[in-house]
Amino acid sequence: MATVHIIGAGISGLAAATQLADAHVPVKLYEASNSAGGRTRSSAGQDHGLHLFSGAAREFRTFLKRIDAQQHFTVLPPRLRIHDARSGEDTFINLRAPRLAAPLVDHVQLLGHLLQPSGLRAEELLPHDSPLQDALLAPASRLVLNQPAHASTAVQFQRVVRRLLRRGALQLYSANMPLQQAVIAPALARLEYLGGSVYFGQALKGIDSTADGVSQLHFARKKFLLSPGDVLILATPAPVTQSILKQVSIPQQQHSAITLHYMIEHREPVGQHMVLTNGVADLLRYNAGGISASIRVAEHCWARDEETLALMPPAL
Repeated sequence: MATVHIIGAGISGLAAATQLADAHVPVKLYEASNSAGGRTRSSAGQDHGLHLFSGAAREFRTFLKRIDAQQHFTVLPPRLRIHDARSGEDTFINLRAPRLAAPLVDHVQLLGHLLQPSGLRAEELLPHDSPLQDALLAPASRLVLNQPAHASTAVQFQRVVRRLLRRGALQLYSANMPLQQAVIAPALARLEYLGGSVYFGQALKGIDSTADGVSQLHFARKKFLLSPGDVLILATPAPVTQSILKQVSIPQQQHSAITLHYMIEHREPVGQHMVLTNGVADLLRYNAGGISASIRVAEHCWARDEETLALMPPAL
């Protein structure tokens, strides 16, 4: 039987590898670094980012079930707190029956744009003084679409809304341990149990191909010859994919994220999350003896040194 070669041992690569191995397909997984996980990699007992997922992510839920990791995730309370760093006011949304205090005309206008999306940007869907701008569109654009509201479109929001209309889609899940233990280790264990192979320290530099497909993989230190009928899957970040396949076009606009971990005393329940608007950070999580703050569109922070970022109040 032909072998499937997967490049990249992040969540996408691990999900593909375990699904194929479950179907008794021979799998070889290659990772450039010395550990799996990609953007979900953990260090010093902390995840590199704040990772929540909703019930709308059916594929991820299926992946967790396949690797027997559902018990490592907790359903968050449906009452979500949104804090406006500019005004200091809090808004609470019940995710099971979301309602936001705003004029009825704003709700109707937003619904109309979502039912018949145009080329409008998210910040143009409602008046700038609408409460829904700060309480819904701006945080949803940054947290769900990973881009500022001026870059998000009505079409993108319509796709999100369609997924959120699924049963159980508005439930939020959070890992009750670092993702290295919650997801990555179970996935690697499942892949090993099924007979899959994982090769670390293998950064793909190029490929040779013929009319019949890919024939050879070029890594930094060695080459792998593929057998006839073998399949190659690239589960790599877009820039890496383009460096391998020069003819592939990738999005030119990308937004980086930064997560800051503060050692600070607080009185909030451990594990509670809070969405922030009109501030530097977008999402806070209260940990035992500290706070984690995630900045989702963080280009304006990269020029600041680590000491400045460490002193930055997360809610401002």
